[in-house]
Amino acid sequence: SHPPIRNSEPQTSEAWRIRGNDLFKAGQHAYAKECYSRSIALDPASATAYANRAMAELRLMEWPQAEEDCSHALRLEPNHVKALHRRGTARRQLGNTFGAAQDFEHALRMEPGNASLARERDAAVAAHLAAAQLQMPCRRARLAVHAKAPLSPPPHPIQQQQQQQQPIGIATAKTPSASSTPPTKSQATPPPTAKQAPPKPGLVAAAQKLDGADGPEFPLEAVRRSVGSSQKSNPSESIQRIGATSRSGAPSASSSSSSSAPP
Repeated sequence: SHPPIRNSEPQTSEAWRIRGNDLFKAGQHAYAKECYSRSIALDPASATAYANRAMAELRLMEWPQAEEDCSHALRLEPNHVKALHRRGTARRQLGNTFGAAQDFEHALRMEPGNASLARERDAAVAAHLAAAQLQMPCRRARLAVHAKAPLSPPPHPIQQQQQQQQPIGIATAKTPSASSTPPTKSQATPPPTAKQAPPKPGLVAAAQKLDGADGPEFPLEAVRRSVGSSQKSNPSESIQRIGATSRSGAPSASSSSSSSAPP
């Protein structure tokens, strides 16, 4: 195919670049390269014109010139994907497989869905490993991980050990430490005194009747005096005193009944 016939010569950098594209599509790569060169002469800051001329040079198998033009375009636009792709192709043809893999990887990070860049990258890595006599590393696979948060924080190791040692339902008594000293008499608290229940009215009336003038003296007062003195003496002695008092003070049932009986 032939490029479209133009009656006038381009006057701007963009017009020369467009004519170079028409010639490139027609397969006239040498004429397309000349058009791109004229576009660069009118606008040296055009990274696209340098990248297009590098593409024409790749078709002409001019690998060093293509690498140089791509590097110039990347100095103007560091993230120019087409310049990275074409420089990687030129470097691979020049035997720089590692540099080619870097260019393909850089371009692939900006366009992750580009399948052509992924194939070029893998081919450059495989060629580099083969030249260095290295083995291809294993591919990493993504695994889905489902983690569940704990319902409650785990117990402290010391508390968990105490719970295991202590039996359920049995309260452990606190043992005094070796450093603790016994309390003194001033520090010791007196035992609580039990409240005495008031005597029942029936028992009080019976005691007053027995202690009255109608009969001999019942040893109730002696029992009370003995019980009061027993708080400071031996309990066994108090019991003996109470028994002796009851035998000496209380008359027997037979004598009392004989003396009170009428003649």
